[in-house]
Amino acid sequence: APAPRAPGHDTPRLRTLRIENGELEEESPLPEMTLAERLNADLTGTSVTVGPHPMGLYRSALAARGVRRAGDLPRLAEGAWVKVAGAVICRQRPGTAKGFLFLTLEDETGLVNVIVRPDLYERQRQTLVNETVLEVEGVLQTQEGFAVRAQAVRGCFETCTRRPK
Repeated sequence: APAPRAPGHDTPRLRTLRIENGELEEESPLPEMTLAERLNADLTGTSVTVGPHPMGLYRSALAARGVRRAGDLPRLAEGAWVKVAGAVICRQRPGTAKGFLFLTLEDETGLVNVIVRPDLYERQRQTLVNETVLEVEGVLQTQEGFAVRAQAVRGCFETCTRRPK
C-alpha cells in the first residue's frame, strides 16, 4: 500500500536512508553543523555545552589583537597593561563597594577577575550590564590573586565570536 499523504500534498515525503556500521540510519536533510554552530546551538538552547570552550575557537583572532588568556596572567608583572576577553559568568555590585563593579570573565584557560571603577561603570553601564562577552583593557593587579583594573571595556560578542575563516 502506498504511504499515506497529508491532505493537499500530492507527493509522499522523500527519505534518504543509509547503512552505517550495519545499522540503517536516516540521513538528515540539513547540512551538518560546524563546531561553532553546534556550540552556539548548545548555549542558546541549554546555556551549557559539553564541547570545547567557545572562546578557544576565536583565540587566534583574539591573540592577533593582543588579547591575553587567563592562563597567561600569572606570568606577567604587577602593573602590566593587558587586554583580556571572556564570557561574563558573574557580575557583582555590592552596596558596600562604593559603586565598584566586580566581574568574572571565563575563557578556555580559566577565570579573570575584573574591577570596574564607578566612573567607568556609569559611562559603560549598558555594555557592562547587557553584554555576554566582554573585552577589557586595563592594569594587571597581582596582589591577593590576579585581577584587571579596567580602564576600557567593550562588548565583543560580534568581534570575539565572529565565525573563524
